Amino acid sequence: MNSFLTIMLAVIMAFAPLGGSTVKLDEPISFDVSMKLDAEAVMALAPDTGAEIPEETQRSFKAIGDILNAITFEGVVAYDAVELSVLTGESSVLSAGVKYNDDGAVIASSLLGSQVVTVTDETIRKMQEEQMNSAAQSMSFADYRSLMDAMRQLDKEQIEKDCIEAGDKLAAAIEQKKGETETGEFTVDGMIFTGKTPVSVTSAEFVELLLNSFKELVQKDSLKPITQNSGKEVAVRIDEMIKNLKESPEEQQPKLELAIYTDANGSAYYVCDMSDPEDSHPISEPTVLHVGFGDVQGKKHIQASLTQDGQEMVLTAIGVPGGKGNLKATITSKDSNSMILANTDGAGNTDMACSITSKETSAIITASSVVKNDGRTGFTMNLYFGNQEKPLLTVTGSYGKGGSPVSVYEGDDITVTSLEDLKNDETGDAITLVKMKLVANAMMSVTTLTKNLPADTTAWIAEQIRKLGSSSLKKTTPTSEPVVDGE
Repeated sequence: MNSFLTIMLAVIMAFAPLGGSTVKLDEPISFDVSMKLDAEAVMALAPDTGAEIPEETQRSFKAIGDILNAITFEGVVAYDAVELSVLTGESSVLSAGVKYNDDGAVIASSLLGSQVVTVTDETIRKMQEEQMNSAAQSMSFADYRSLMDAMRQLDKEQIEKDCIEAGDKLAAAIEQKKGETETGEFTVDGMIFTGKTPVSVTSAEFVELLLNSFKELVQKDSLKPITQNSGKEVAVRIDEMIKNLKESPEEQQPKLELAIYTDANGSAYYVCDMSDPEDSHPISEPTVLHVGFGDVQGKKHIQASLTQDGQEMVLTAIGVPGGKGNLKATITSKDSNSMILANTDGAGNTDMACSITSKETSAIITASSVVKNDGRTGFTMNLYFGNQEKPLLTVTGSYGKGGSPVSVYEGDDITVTSLEDLKNDETGDAITLVKMKLVANAMMSVTTLTKNLPADTTAWIAEQIRKLGSSSLKKTTPTSEPVVDGE
């Protein structure tokens, strides 16, 4: 398949999942993103070899920084359309969009001008089958639409009640496995408790309780819009899993310890520790999973950790009524350490910091979001490398409800061509015409972009275009002189 059709297929594959997910939207969602790249900071990251960075390399970095600093990305995700536009100032550099219908999709772009390309749902399905190499795993846009429409029919309140009912039954089953409560002082996940109640249950018994709860839940009427064709099949598979669990030797099952910790205020904290079977790690250390959760002193606590092969991952989350909370996650290994910190207030504003430190380098990402008066959320992200005080990259923007697609998909002046016809074009004339439009409109896009760029960067872009044209010309020119008779 030639490169043009490959690009068209890539666009479809990239936008198709987004289009499917938009079915559940009550109104469009739009976003805008701007970036600022510090070219000098990028060049400062180069290894110190004692030699000066070549002038051409410096020009390239500066030009890339100037281009990124001059453009803004805007996008709209609607019920039946997904679009992305690139602007410089108030002018559009280029735009591309996909609009969905019952037959498939329509691709429109400023690079195509008044030409649009249609693709059938059957072709989309085949493309996905080829990409995933499995027809069973593929899902066309019609499948997405069917699934998302079914999700819109779900009764969320009833689902919540069914989930609570399933949780209560699971808790009641575990309650029957409780042992005698021990009193004393117990420190768990940095908190102090006065009582510990062990729960006598094996890993197989615990998993069986969880699977049975899930099986009962997926067969509820509240979930039938999305499980009516698979609910019974899921139940059968769960029964098979439970059967295999019961038949597996006890020494091959993970070790499990459950306990409920309480304090003088009546707070309860549930702890689960699971590790590999004893015979699975005769030499190495076992993999250990720890999970703790509960309401303690008016705050919701969740802590999870996984220790494996000398690396430990820890997640801590604390929330309070009103939407406030903080999150801390760490990953510690022999060669590196990573940490994520996030805080959210009651208004939905967030602050986050992420650090990654290794023997060779370190990086820090800071991000924040603020809910504006118009309901949109503004955000800022900064990326730092090494010990630099200035951010290497800054990303700003906003997102929220509103916005409308701007691409033109139909009308008296629109020319429609199907992707299937382009694929079957034996003469190549149709593809050639489309390519010519692409090249002409691409040059117009470059002209629009350069109006907001410094003169030296405009000159650099012109050089790259000349080099690209020269390279293409060499590929189509004979590499040797023709032989003339008599010479």
